Amino acid sequence: MRALIAALVLGAMLPSIATARTEKFFVDIPDNALALTTGPGNFLAGLPAGIGLLDDPAIQNGLAALAKVSDENGDVIGFASELIDIDFVQQVTATDWTVVIPGRGTLFLTTAEDVAPLLAIVEDMVATGELERVFDPPLVNVNTVPGTGFIVGGTGEFEGAEGTFREIDIVFSLSLITGELVVTDILEVNFDDDDDDESDSDSDSD
Repeated sequence: MRALIAALVLGAMLPSIATARTEKFFVDIPDNALALTTGPGNFLAGLPAGIGLLDDPAIQNGLAALAKVSDENGDVIGFASELIDIDFVQQVTATDWTVVIPGRGTLFLTTAEDVAPLLAIVEDMVATGELERVFDPPLVNVNTVPGTGFIVGGTGEFEGAEGTFREIDIVFSLSLITGELVVTDILEVNFDDDDDDESDSDSDSD
């Protein structure tokens, strides 16, 4: 259900950059989260409770998540992992997604995310003592730093895929007491048109 709400919010509040071949994948957190862990001291709580932390010095700025993936109607169609290395000084990340859609294949995505808006909200909540906040309407944030979201490759139906993508967060609420962030991550994937490649091949053969 929340994926459907997120799709409606996205359509109402954010201009589309959809191409002829655009797909959107929805990840509802925490509803469809299977596992989530971060370094010690992060404001997000691990899932499930008691999960091991990324507490070694080399990885303590990381985040690893595994979740179910749904379509815009909220129907589960696959699962995905998100692996993040966070630069807290520059407030940007190096983020890699692996999206598995059974029967179709696997899609590999990479991007840099701007986390400054989210960290600013956390700082404001701490400063004002408002440790729980509900966003009505939901907060819409395009995380992807312009020019950084790309399809790395894929398998099955996605083998040889090229194109761009952007990660959009629809944030519903945040609690610094429980560490729960209620958010829908939308992966908007824009595939390059195969017709361009075919036209190039035809030109080369002439």
